[in-house]
Amino acid sequence: ELDGDNIIYTANFAVDAVILREGRVYLIERKDGRGWSLPGGFIDEKETPEQAVIRESQEETKIKLEDIKNIKPLKMIKANDPREINVYTFPFLIQLKKTAELKYGDDAISGKWLFVGRAARTKLAFSHHNEILKQLYY
Repeated sequence: ELDGDNIIYTANFAVDAVILREGRVYLIERKDGRGWSLPGGFIDEKETPEQAVIRESQEETKIKLEDIKNIKPLKMIKANDPREINVYTFPFLIQLKKTAELKYGDDAISGKWLFVGRAARTKLAFSHHNEILKQLYY
């Protein structure tokens, strides 16, 4: 955005969902050919980060609200998204009940459960997804 000769950087805010069940995280294979990633997306106007992560998770994994055991925010980080500049993401940890089943939504071609440590070491579509997972892996 330009203001006279000054460039004003506006921040874009996104969410990422670390959906866990029994030590595994759910990844989606993106339709755009970028590879595997955490579910997530941009926060809509008048939406809280928590509302956004639930909406994005429902769109991308068909998650059911009754399958969520708990949801908690992780530390906001600068995202690495080649399509946008100045993106910050609010990652959330979503613990699912053991019986929860996920499917992938329209913007994905596949989905899979991976142990968190293995997912953290896998080359994901966005490098900040690896950073988020490495925070959890101990």
